[in-house]
Amino acid sequence: MSKKICLGTAMWGWSVNKNTAFQFLDMFYSNDGRHLDTAFNYPMNGVESDLLHAVKIISEWTRVNNIDDLKVIFKYGSLDNKKSPDSDLGILNTQDMFDIANEYLGSNLYSLMIHWDNRTDIHSIDETVRCLDILGRNHSFNVGLSGIKEVDCYHDILTKLKVECVDHEIKNAFNSVGHIPFNLSVLPDYRLWAYGISGSGLKLEEKDYRVDSYVKLVRSDDFHRERFSDEDKTAIKSYIESSDVVSNLYEYSMLIKELDHNFYGYIVSPSRVSQLEQIISFREKLGKTLR
Repeated sequence: MSKKICLGTAMWGWSVNKNTAFQFLDMFYSNDGRHLDTAFNYPMNGVESDLLHAVKIISEWTRVNNIDDLKVIFKYGSLDNKKSPDSDLGILNTQDMFDIANEYLGSNLYSLMIHWDNRTDIHSIDETVRCLDILGRNHSFNVGLSGIKEVDCYHDILTKLKVECVDHEIKNAFNSVGHIPFNLSVLPDYRLWAYGISGSGLKLEEKDYRVDSYVKLVRSDDFHRERFSDEDKTAIKSYIESSDVVSNLYEYSMLIKELDHNFYGYIVSPSRVSQLEQIISFREKLGKTLR
């Protein structure tokens, strides 16, 4: 396949227990998966003692299995896992977050990623990027961005500093072609990732959600109705029914990203082993179809 897949860990330690997460990692790794997406505040279940729980699961698995070639994206900024707006992207916390990521992940750290930056002050943004770039060059990891408000400001700073490698996660509508936030000719090693490829866990029918699904646990009661128009539903149903390859909404979403040349890869976040099996099987089938 042309695209990389990244295993998401937002629900690890919440609806996904450690044993299941270990099964995910075993299966993902044995099928050549290396990229993982995690964060300081995963899982966001409001339990303070669960801060870093997802990272600790990854760390334990790598230690038990003597793994040193994962590519883990570690997102930081939020100060708690209670969905509060409090964050710290200053240079002192950036250094602290690197120290934490390095302690738990070591050589498996791939990118230290700014997570939700609503700042508008150019000077403070510049300080953060400079700090990340220096740390990244010294310790061999990429600068990462996710949920940044001042895209143009970041573009100018990254260009000015000649940052070599940038990984950027953006939320993309599950049924549309991606938009490029940055000029790729200026940032040749810019890698764009899609998260929420299935619309943050959307199902074709509202009745299909499990009680422990991401939508039921995290989203508002009207999330499905607001995000999924009847027109979209009809068009996707029609495509799936006529396709010999795609059999559900998640596979449809993966296909859209596989065909979008703008993206380096996309994040998948299964909650059951059978879902990861289906994802791997579909990618194998799709790879043969797209040759």
